[in-house]
Amino acid sequence: MKRKALGRGLSALLADFPVESAAQKTIQEIQISLIDVNQFQPRAVFHPNALMELAESIRSQGILQPLLVREHSSVPGRYQLIAGERRLRASIQAGLDFVPCIVLQADEAQMLEIALVENIQRSDLSPVEEARAYKHLAERFSLTQEVIAEKVGKSREYVANALRLLNLPDAVLAYLDSGELTPGHAKVLLSLKNEDAIRDMAAQILQKGLSVRETENLVRSLNAPSEITSEKTLEKTAKEENVHVADLRRALEETFQTKVNIKMRGANKGSIEFLFYDLDHLESLLKRWNVEHL
Repeated sequence: MKRKALGRGLSALLADFPVESAAQKTIQEIQISLIDVNQFQPRAVFHPNALMELAESIRSQGILQPLLVREHSSVPGRYQLIAGERRLRASIQAGLDFVPCIVLQADEAQMLEIALVENIQRSDLSPVEEARAYKHLAERFSLTQEVIAEKVGKSREYVANALRLLNLPDAVLAYLDSGELTPGHAKVLLSLKNEDAIRDMAAQILQKGLSVRETENLVRSLNAPSEITSEKTLEKTAKEENVHVADLRRALEETFQTKVNIKMRGANKGSIEFLFYDLDHLESLLKRWNVEHL
């Protein structure tokens, strides 16, 4: 039976990982009872109906893409799953004793990276699962957002926005995780910056079935200043705006790896200044902007 090829991003990632021998690049049939699940699996929810459908497909068509495993780090003769837990679970339901596998050498960080990339390619992760996986890579393995983005084939801004979702209250994250709220709703909710207001707005979205656009309009009306604004409120608003500008400045400095100044002229206008230290540095900045020098 012809095997389905690995995704392009996953293949590129695996190409950087060492293997003990050429034989390990081939597909091996390994007994299911010898395979332990991946403790770094980013996917937390496996829907029973979807697993049942996959099990039926495996019974009739077999497993079209091999699982990825590594030799157990402390138990000789056993294996630890790197990627393919959904296929492993469905194979057990289908009554298989053996599954096709590729055996790799991979440390804990690589196990999470591969599992994360595979799930992203298959769109199997909820936004919350994906964000938590990025956070795990950042905190446990001290990876920057830029490095994480490079590994999973996303932009740094995409990773940063995903991580921002984790600032939502747990109850709202549960709605997002289950699909009751969309990432678009979540982005709007984050602009409220008050957990009680976020929870209340999330409840309204669910009760009234509000679209993202309707939610934006409602939040905008809540955030709009009243006609009579106290001096203290104005100071607080200005401070919040300064914090927002500071966050943008830090994001630009991280992206372009240079000092950035943002000078505001009024409430909505201003200028951005990028500092360079020599002509080579200037040229590298222009390349980041995809600007060709004269």
